[in-house]
Amino acid sequence: MKRRTFLSFLAYSAIYSHLIGKQANIFFDSDRAKALSDAGNLLLALQKQKKNVISLVLQGRRFKRDVDHHYPHPKGVHDETSGYRVFFHGHRNGEYGHFHTFKYHPKGYTHLLMISLNKSGMPIMISTLNQWVTDDVHMDEQEMIEACTQFSMNPDLFPDKRSYYFLSYIIKGFEREIVTLIKERTIALHSYFDINGKNPDTDENLEILSSFHINPSDLGV
Repeated sequence: MKRRTFLSFLAYSAIYSHLIGKQANIFFDSDRAKALSDAGNLLLALQKQKKNVISLVLQGRRFKRDVDHHYPHPKGVHDETSGYRVFFHGHRNGEYGHFHTFKYHPKGYTHLLMISLNKSGMPIMISTLNQWVTDDVHMDEQEMIEACTQFSMNPDLFPDKRSYYFLSYIIKGFEREIVTLIKERTIALHSYFDINGKNPDTDENLEILSSFHINPSDLGV
């Protein structure tokens, strides 16, 4: 191949790759925007019915703020097909309650994300936790990213399907932030080890490893 032709080919390839990458980002941003919009629309629709995501999981029961009291069932919702598990409870300051999401694999359950809500049922924060909090097993960073981005459960397992759709929209809509969150989790674990010379898994002074806050405007609410 002549030098001029070769250089032209490289230039074209670079432009093509840039356009493909840009197109991929457009699709990604479009999916993100739709998921966040769907979450916001769901929350607004519930408000009109004088309901919220919390009332969907309580199903008319009185909310008990207790670390061992789980909703919508004592053991939460477990999808044996996909391996994901979810439950809601409340016991932390600065929030009304939170969803825990888990993924089952050959080693056991691994906690993925904690999604915190205020009293109105609005999502306010997403966090990753240290292992002692939910007594789970470690999952590598890439495995955890895949488990979060592939989150999927059978909606029929929930007393009200909308509580599942809410979680699905939030995790999909904030996928970019969640990937960053998991990477920050890895950094936090490594930093703890470097400073203290021991694994952080059982240190009850270390609970939240990484987190980011959600504004209602992110959902158009």
